[in-house]
Amino acid sequence: MTRPTFCSKCGNQLGSEDQFCGRCGEPIPTTAASAPPVSGGPPPPNTAPPPPYAPQQPYAHARPVSQAPQPVAQQPPYQAPYQSPAEPGIIEIIDSVQQSSGFLGMKKLSYNMIIFPDRLVFALVSKDRMTQATNQARQQAKAEGKGFFGQWGAQMSWVGLIVESYYGKGQAQIMRENPGSFALENAHIQRIRFRHNTDPDNNSSERQMIIQTGGGKYRFVLLTKSTGQVKRALSQTLGGVTR
Repeated sequence: MTRPTFCSKCGNQLGSEDQFCGRCGEPIPTTAASAPPVSGGPPPPNTAPPPPYAPQQPYAHARPVSQAPQPVAQQPPYQAPYQSPAEPGIIEIIDSVQQSSGFLGMKKLSYNMIIFPDRLVFALVSKDRMTQATNQARQQAKAEGKGFFGQWGAQMSWVGLIVESYYGKGQAQIMRENPGSFALENAHIQRIRFRHNTDPDNNSSERQMIIQTGGGKYRFVLLTKSTGQVKRALSQTLGGVTR
């Protein structure tokens, strides 16, 4: 035990055996001396505070921060573009094929016959479609700087504009453009015949195409193409059926 030499309250000198100050009566505190470590035992724990943090120096080959690799953005999984089933393309188009209907055949319907490898598509040309194509031809001529007569003459090219619009389209798309359109399967066509009728009284003639199928006959008048042209076009897919 260790004892203080002087009183902490009044400063009086203390004896080695005093428990109270002889002047003021202040108790004399005692403190236990720390015991020396036992030889051979474990060292006392280190209670010293840790040194301040110092960042480690980078390795000599470390990459500078400015050149650190950037995170790679996650890419969505690859999806192949949708492709519709392959559809046979157009072989040839016979424009201005007319069909009679109604009472005594007074109603005339105009079609463009589109020859596909597997069927004949008859695309109805309505009055609205004619008007639309006519206006389109006139606007094109006007954009080219043509005057009144040039624009009037260009209107006659409306048939060609409609025919050009079919290319690049499928059969179903062409038929959806007008509810009056229809198709004849090549497998159902039994025979195709041609006639050349003349009327001496009116000094007129017409070229007819008659298509015989299992469901009946279809009669058309060819307004632009010759009989030979139509035969050659149809023989590419129908062969000997065309006569």
